[in-house]
This record gives sequence, structure tokens and C-alpha cells, in this order.
Amino acid sequence: MSVTQIDLLMNSYFERTPTIEWSYVGFLEAMKPYLNSVQGPQDKQKSVWRKRFLTLLTNILVDEEDQKTQNDNSKTRFETATYLVQQQHPPEATRFLENV
Repeated sequence: MSVTQIDLLMNSYFERTPTIEWSYVGFLEAMKPYLNSVQGPQDKQKSVWRKRFLTLLTNILVDEEDQKTQNDNSKTRFETATYLVQQQHPPEATRFLENV
């Protein structure tokens, strides 16, 4: 599977955004130009973008867990990713997606 421009942009959100500012709505705002690239009803679009967000967070958890010597930044990334994975779909994300 090849890495697409969207994949690179999704990864760059977590690389360039300070960990303390990570959020699902922030992720959606960063991906706004590409949100309509998913074909199908709005519910499918919501599901696809949520799954992409959670997949990236899970990858971060795996990467940080694999680093046996976690520095403070790694611990913060791990804790923030864990919190966001466990978080329910925020209502503000639904409103954001409805207005795109």
C-alpha cells in the first residue's frame, strides 16, 4: 500500500501540533480540504475520519510503547494518545463535520 498525500498530512498533524493541543476537532480542521474525499453518506464520512484518527493514535501508542526509554515528551504523547483513544466522539466534532 502506498503512502498518499492525505496519509502524510494526517501524520504531519501529530508531528507539527504540540501534544497538548491534539484533539479530534483540531485534526478535522487540519484535514478540512480533504474531508469530502470520502465518498458516501455523511455518516460514512464521519466513521472513516474517526477511524483514521484513532488508527494514527494507536500507531503513536505502539511507537511510544516500543521505545523502552521513554523521555518526558514520549510519556506525554503516550498519555495524550491514550486519553484521546478512550474519549467518546465529541459533539463539537459532529457539528464541525455537519458544517463542512
